[in-house]
Amino acid sequence: MSTDRASTQARNARGVVPFQPYDPVLKSPYAHGTLVFAALRSDLDRPGLEAWLGKVDGLIQTLRASTDEDGARRATVAVGFGPTLFVNPTTALPRFGDIQPPAGFARLPSVPQGAPVSADVVFYLVATAEAEIARFIRGLADGHDVVSLALESGYKSRPDRDAFGYADGLRNARDTRNDVVFVDADRNPDEPAWAVRGTYLAYMCIRQNASSFDALSPEEQDRIVGRDRAGRRLDLQAGTDVRTEAGFTGDVPPVCSHVRKAGPRGGPHQDAAQIFRRGMPFYEVDANGQFGEGLQFVSFQASLDQFDVILNRWMFNSDFPTTGAGVDSLFGQGHASIERWGFYFVPPDIDGPIGTGMLKAPPVARPTKTGRVAVRKRVVDSNGNPSRGELGGFTFQVTKLDGTPVGAPFTTDSVGHAISEEIPAGDYQLVEVTVPPPLGAAAPTPFTLKNGQELVHVTNTAPAGANGY
Repeated sequence: MSTDRASTQARNARGVVPFQPYDPVLKSPYAHGTLVFAALRSDLDRPGLEAWLGKVDGLIQTLRASTDEDGARRATVAVGFGPTLFVNPTTALPRFGDIQPPAGFARLPSVPQGAPVSADVVFYLVATAEAEIARFIRGLADGHDVVSLALESGYKSRPDRDAFGYADGLRNARDTRNDVVFVDADRNPDEPAWAVRGTYLAYMCIRQNASSFDALSPEEQDRIVGRDRAGRRLDLQAGTDVRTEAGFTGDVPPVCSHVRKAGPRGGPHQDAAQIFRRGMPFYEVDANGQFGEGLQFVSFQASLDQFDVILNRWMFNSDFPTTGAGVDSLFGQGHASIERWGFYFVPPDIDGPIGTGMLKAPPVARPTKTGRVAVRKRVVDSNGNPSRGELGGFTFQVTKLDGTPVGAPFTTDSVGHAISEEIPAGDYQLVEVTVPPPLGAAAPTPFTLKNGQELVHVTNTAPAGANGY
């Protein structure tokens, strides 16, 4: 990792991934989870924010210090800051001065159902003793800086199964977890220096309609999910290791099944589009005395582009993986629906109160002798709206201004990201040499590489009628 962008004191955000080989909280079958959404008073100024972050840090340290009789931790928390902490949604002006927001907040993923949660900060608490959660929330509510709190709760399923009884998390990121989850200075050069080793938290409250699902035959249920309740993918033999599952061929499982829409593994570009899911099932009885259940979906990822690809380019794209496939059957047939959602950024762990790294002046970028070029690919229609076509497979070549190639070609993954090998600093142009048909190549983009990483945005326009290619 390049040291000119990342604080030497920054560590991976805490409360996000389980400790290995065993986490006494996040992997405990007795764990209970609560998401606390907090709105801060509108007139809070920057000194007030810093003081409040100090208070929050004290609550966090107390929570993490609590142990049981065997010395094992009882609770943990991940703290995420929402877009409204950085920019006033009414005036569109910076809320606390010159704090540079996380890059992903400039263009949030759309969510096709439900309504956004109104909150400046989210606390994702997990504990084996629910009293620790209550004590933490009591501390948050003490004072006048927080004007409202909203809670969503869930529980740890053992074994990991959803409300329909299907195994959950079978293809969750494992060996590459840290690469999937945490912002890296080289792979994510669009992020401010303070955000390195932080992560994005995506939240959705997903209601599951057990009545409609239970009315189906077991075979119909399996076809909608794409697996049986033992976890076997319908086109594979029992006992196949999920980590070595090949790509899909034919129409089994159906092209609109959840497993094909949410996890189309096997392609050279699609395999890179991963998130780390850490949600919890929930149940409730509403004000009318009706029982309901679902999933408090939470995922962590280094870029919201990763989440956007899975939700919008795959699950809710009716032309993926084939033209006319339809949206994910769980949602398309009304067996599940998104009720609430939100996006947040969990800052890295630092030597000081959580989040205060963003209040410090950014480091001065130091010129380097070599560096990398990172590409962010977009495809839009003739009106400038995002296309849902595949973002993987666009190949680029860095050349000198006279056209001489420099370094090897490099190709985008399904997230639309690509990064070059190390090349000398200097003046160049980025040439798009391969594009999926029927798109045409973008014009060459001149750039100067001088600070170790250079970010280049490249946009293609899809011809009429080719929004999905």
